Amino acid sequence: MLTAVRLGSNTISLARAADDQRAKLGAIELMPEGARVASFVGLPCGTSWALPRNSHLGAMVMVRRDGFSNDQWLIEGVNLLDLKYTRPGYFAADPSNIVRPDRCPDRLHRTIDTSLRDVPRDAFDFIWLIDIAPSDAKSLSGLTPVWRGPRSILYRVQQ
Repeated sequence: MLTAVRLGSNTISLARAADDQRAKLGAIELMPEGARVASFVGLPCGTSWALPRNSHLGAMVMVRRDGFSNDQWLIEGVNLLDLKYTRPGYFAADPSNIVRPDRCPDRLHRTIDTSLRDVPRDAFDFIWLIDIAPSDAKSLSGLTPVWRGPRSILYRVQQ
């Protein structure tokens, strides 16, 4: 009985997560081939090592649009591909995609408003916020919203 309950609850949980991710991935339909995307995924306050299900959703830009995403780990000798696009600096690789709400900064992850302020806008075409919203509207200056989904918004960077 316990196995059936556990299997059923896991199935329901994963089905809901799949529906949520499918809805969020609608943002990619608006991106052209080769898009350069900085995705920022919210990590809730108080979690030290939780890996949100959507933490690497931005990587689908590479798969579906042959574009650039800032959420890949770079470990020498492990990756099959090398990073050639280095203009974004800190924002070229993981963990630049994981951000905290401004009310709970930590030493490992930047806050959403700090990341939006510091991201080199000329190095990206889009900024995709997933499961987080900035608390300071000024951090969105120079960005035009082009798509909204469940707890997700895609901005075009004004060049």
